[in-house]
Amino acid sequence: MGADPYVIIKCEGNKIRSPVQKNTLAPEFDVKGLFYRKKAGQPIIVQVWNHNIISDEFLGQVALTGDPDDRLSQQTLHLQDKGNKKSSGISGSIAVRLLSSSKLTNV
Repeated sequence: MGADPYVIIKCEGNKIRSPVQKNTLAPEFDVKGLFYRKKAGQPIIVQVWNHNIISDEFLGQVALTGDPDDRLSQQTLHLQDKGNKKSSGISGSIAVRLLSSSKLTNV
């Protein structure tokens, strides 16, 4: 039996959420977000959640630095607990592609 996962991408108080993918242990999310960042030092957080009827379950997250001149790099990162701590209870990884630029016309 699979999970019903979805992702939330957070950046400086703004967020976007993907649709829930039903009954899968290998979801493929095609989520895009465009964020304007005032504080380039603040990370972009990608969280993975499992949708449940009563309360959704946190599965893990990654924090992306988003270097202002990062040009479409794809990374595969291990999920971590909240606070970006490695936890033995969290397993899995997520592949993310991040495009970040200090010039709006480059996006």
